[in-house]
Amino acid sequence: MFAGALAAESDEVWYNGVYLIRPKWGMYPEYYAKRHLVPFGEYIPLRSVWPWIEKIVPIEGDLYPGEEVSLLPASMPSRTVNIGTLICYEDVFPSLARKSTLEGAGMLFVATNSAWYGQSAASFQHMAHSVLRAVENRRVVFRVGNDGWSGWIDEYGNVRDALLDEEGKIWFSGGTTWKVDRDKRWKGRETFYTQKGDWFVAVCWCALLTAGLIALRDKGVLKD
Repeated sequence: MFAGALAAESDEVWYNGVYLIRPKWGMYPEYYAKRHLVPFGEYIPLRSVWPWIEKIVPIEGDLYPGEEVSLLPASMPSRTVNIGTLICYEDVFPSLARKSTLEGAGMLFVATNSAWYGQSAASFQHMAHSVLRAVENRRVVFRVGNDGWSGWIDEYGNVRDALLDEEGKIWFSGGTTWKVDRDKRWKGRETFYTQKGDWFVAVCWCALLTAGLIALRDKGVLKD
């Protein structure tokens, strides 16, 4: 079982964390600390430079960002799978899921508090980012949303199951179990994106910029 809670390393150093609780052995000694914090929600940028910001955003103390991937080993009936954790909107950033996969994550897990979205399309829009992370790395993604979208997505971006009430809605309190079928062909393998990263995006931007400059030159806007 995974549980989200604040993690205190000292009286002044706190993290937004996810813990692994094992039925036979209790709490796993290590935890995942959120790496990409929400500005003005989990910390105030430039607090020491502009202290007056505290009057607008009354946050008593800043959380600290985690620096490690911190895979959590989940025990399955026949094996142990290393889980790469993402908290809340961290699944918006491809580099975080990619780094977890490079470190050996066999699955990805997203824990998020979606209650502040209300009953809007935002929960589904947020979930859509997890679809991209699954496809990019060919890893199953589990999502657990507090009063939001919960379910799992396979390696090809297909939503295989979602937690719904009797009316087919996601906004309720409840739980269930799912049987997860993983594609064994991707076990221990890495995609081209996982290995190489976002260099292709940079190449596309360079090509677009070059094409734009050539077009401006041909129209006489730019002169040799």
